[in-house]
Amino acid sequence: MRVLFVQHALIDESPVLADLSAFLKASGNETHLLIERLERPLWEKAAAWRPDLVAIPSSILAAGWALRIAREAKAHLDRPVILLGSLPTFQGDVLRDASVDYVCRGEAEIPVSHLCRALERGGQVGSIPGLGTKDAGPDVGLARVDSLDEMPFPDRDLYFRYHPAARFSVKKFLSSRGCLHDCSFCYISGIRRLAPGHQHSVRRKSVARVIDEIERVRARHPLKFVVFSDDLFGSHVSWLEEFAQAYHARVALPFYCNMTASMINERSVPLLARAGCRAVGMGVETGRESLREALKGMGKDREYKEACRRLTSSGIRCVGLNVIGWPQESFEEAWQTLEWNVSVGIPDARVALYIPLPGTPLGESVPTDLPDLTQGWLPERRSTSDERIANLYYLFRLAVRWPALKGTVRFLAGRRRLRLQPWFRLLSAGLDKDILGIAWWEALSYMRAAGNFDRRTANFPSLVS
Repeated sequence: MRVLFVQHALIDESPVLADLSAFLKASGNETHLLIERLERPLWEKAAAWRPDLVAIPSSILAAGWALRIAREAKAHLDRPVILLGSLPTFQGDVLRDASVDYVCRGEAEIPVSHLCRALERGGQVGSIPGLGTKDAGPDVGLARVDSLDEMPFPDRDLYFRYHPAARFSVKKFLSSRGCLHDCSFCYISGIRRLAPGHQHSVRRKSVARVIDEIERVRARHPLKFVVFSDDLFGSHVSWLEEFAQAYHARVALPFYCNMTASMINERSVPLLARAGCRAVGMGVETGRESLREALKGMGKDREYKEACRRLTSSGIRCVGLNVIGWPQESFEEAWQTLEWNVSVGIPDARVALYIPLPGTPLGESVPTDLPDLTQGWLPERRSTSDERIANLYYLFRLAVRWPALKGTVRFLAGRRRLRLQPWFRLLSAGLDKDILGIAWWEALSYMRAAGNFDRRTANFPSLVS
């Protein structure tokens, strides 16, 4: 079977899609990826490849795009279409759309490989866990891979045939899938509710496997900085001990990872420093301690301050991961989150606008008169109508990085109809290049090719989205 993947832009590069492609190839299938933003005319090139199945990584963050592509694929190619990722996982009723033949719920490797085998034989698809069909409907359970070490090495050439991705010296890797926590706003909590008790325990690759993946990429492509895209890196100290020694000895490249404050402690920080970690993203979410504890079930201010202090004293940059625009959040409450980052001494922060995800406890509690999740992109689907919070989204990093500019940022956030997006992209490129240790030309070149960060459709590390 010839399986064609379609994504919007290089900013959507997904290590899990590379995993799926490798898995399908190991089963005797052929795969190909077309990036809509870089392919003109898209459907002529798709038809020339002659796919048997069109697979669309479909994020809930850009459901409207995914359904449009499904309809265009059906019209131009007249081939079966399957949606993968967070959209069909949380909104299985997209199967009702005439252009969608199948949906994959959960992790895609096993359901899609079984589908390819059934289509190739020309028979009935039958009952496959995680694979929704027109006959069976979407309520088919969730699929997952239990042993990551048994997976073939990711098909990195899926993306690297595009020169900007291959040349960029910063590359993403996954050492695990899943998360230990159950934050009420996160897709992980939604998955746990769909498959109670088993679906998203952390499954971690062996250290040897992680190192081998990195070395395979470095042997063929430029690699100066490693980004671990895991939801939660280093969740097991014994694994981190082995990793620190092996990574330092065999790779010795600076890297970035995500961890929670409770795991940034006297045992983990020296190991991160020994391995060569340059920056850690720490999930702050909000500057209001009471709200943070309600959202995450953890998160005392003192714990975050101590985590930041430990990282900074070890020469590791602490990057605060924030969200503003929570349901009923006022501008002053959102501003409090910015002030909190400054007071804790966080040198850099990233921020997102809250998006109510179906299936999550918080998402289900949001009033139903919010914009349809199948329409638009991230900025249009925020849960707040306060234009000042939308402006703050673009200006947040500026004030955290340079606190002397807080007054200017607060004034600008109060202005109406500001066109901040181009400046936001330039600011983000500049701040990220400092963390990644790359030159301006490389950051700007990749940003130009990768596309608009606001239109990123992949934001779920354990799902093909």
